[in-house]
Amino acid sequence: MLKLTSVKRRALIFLLFFAVNTATSAGTLNIYATNYPPFNIKSTPSQPGFDVEVSIAAFAAVGVDIEVKFQPWARIMRDVKSGVATAAVTCSKVKERLSFAHLSDQISSTRMAIITHKDYSGAPLSVVDDLHNRKVIAINGYSTQKELIKKGIKHSSVNRIEDALAVLLRRNQDVFYIGWESAAYVAQQMGILDELDFAGIAGVDEHRFYLCFSKKWPASKKLLKTFNKGLKIIQENGIFQSIHARYGL
Repeated sequence: MLKLTSVKRRALIFLLFFAVNTATSAGTLNIYATNYPPFNIKSTPSQPGFDVEVSIAAFAAVGVDIEVKFQPWARIMRDVKSGVATAAVTCSKVKERLSFAHLSDQISSTRMAIITHKDYSGAPLSVVDDLHNRKVIAINGYSTQKELIKKGIKHSSVNRIEDALAVLLRRNQDVFYIGWESAAYVAQQMGILDELDFAGIAGVDEHRFYLCFSKKWPASKKLLKTFNKGLKIIQENGIFQSIHARYGL
């Protein structure tokens, strides 16, 4: 039986990693994102979102070419968990995800928001527990929905921010619970920003985002370290800051 040295074994794993993930072209790594502007923007390839651009730039800094593919978030998390998908962009730290994914260093953050129609006349809403007995909308699979489930808050769910905002305005709903920046960006694009009120959540710090790498993907820990190295490079050389500046951040 052929025996491999530890060095050769690591090299074989690394080669296997690139051989398996060649859905677009040889040596190109597929990373997955859902449409969550301005972090990830499916509709504008020339401006695909600052988390997408940061991910591409960080990998490029260490010589890895990636392509970001857009899919529904629930499907992405299912594939990351099973090992079908390598990694997901704009992943929040949720306890259940830590069982199947490694988190990168932080890539961005958002403020959490309670969003209502300007005509909302119910009781003031300042903490998540205030959402009990309200007509609440959330996005399928997002950490905000998981928080509502954990707290036993009944809610309706949709797959897209655009759908949630439309439901909020047209179907007698009370509140949409999501990240502030994303909802504001989409509402502005839809021309409905002036119909909405945004409120921060008392006592809640910024919500941090990461890349989450499937623990079942070959050499995922090595890939995680490689990404973190590239992220540090672009933070130190100013590329990270210039990407955010193009989005007005």
